[in-house]
Amino acid sequence: MNYTDFADYIKNCFREIMGKDARINIITIIGNNDCERDALVILEGNQTMSPSIYLRDYYEEYKAGTPIGDIVSHIYTVYRRYKLQNDINAELFYDFEKIKKSIVYKLVNKEKNKKMLQSVPHFDFLDLSVVFYFLVNTGRIQNATAMIRNEHLKMWNVSGDEIYNIATENTPKLLCYNIKPIDEVLWNYIEQCNETEGYFADGLSVQKEMFSQENNDMQMYVLTNSFKMNGAACMLYKEPLKLFSAKVDNDIYIIPSSVHEVIMLPADDICKNELNTMVQQVNKEEVAESDILSDHIYMYDREKEAIVIP
Repeated sequence: MNYTDFADYIKNCFREIMGKDARINIITIIGNNDCERDALVILEGNQTMSPSIYLRDYYEEYKAGTPIGDIVSHIYTVYRRYKLQNDINAELFYDFEKIKKSIVYKLVNKEKNKKMLQSVPHFDFLDLSVVFYFLVNTGRIQNATAMIRNEHLKMWNVSGDEIYNIATENTPKLLCYNIKPIDEVLWNYIEQCNETEGYFADGLSVQKEMFSQENNDMQMYVLTNSFKMNGAACMLYKEPLKLFSAKVDNDIYIIPSSVHEVIMLPADDICKNELNTMVQQVNKEEVAESDILSDHIYMYDREKEAIVIP
């Protein structure tokens, strides 16, 4: 089957599984960097919200040899595990006084998100854009989110400036920043990979010591939020950049690792052109298209207390 036939087959399977009272649709969702993804959406009864189950990865599994019956079973399990039944009252989204407590912001690339930015309130920041979403903290899902769109502002009868002011106050409180040395972050990732792959850590402590010795002079730190999701927006917080620049007694280069985190290091005796080349290479080879924030570095000017493009 080609992808279109596969998607139709999955949709028809769930029409049979869920029965005539369920609404089964495949919709195209425009995500970050205008990446379009097809998602299966299942609405039962009076449901107005449901998790979006993206199909492209499942199609790749099918092409790799996974029986389609197993794929349908897995999708059904995922839906049942994460569906929002009884966890979210849809009426909540009509009550601005309640929803405004969970409105936060994130950073996206302005040029790469031209299509998305047409339908959402946003504010430009250098060559980036600040966009808004609300945190959907339910009993089952602690980091679900929903983008705030222009139609929400019309429904609530509020302006983009009001949303911006609310998010500016909420975001540092709800998504607290976290700064860690890059060697600690990378080593934690390596340990997780070892556990996932089932490797045994004989001599792991020796490797860790060597790894730390190689990186302890780099003064590179990762800045993200407590959820490690859309954490690059922490560069807009007033406190972390100011404190870090004071710690290193220098201006700061900010490397946009992804939309989820940035890397900070002293802007001293480092060639910005080399850093920009590194960012572009990593984005091309390592970072998913939907996670790219920018192809160049930024700098925090501690005298001006402002972020600039160096």
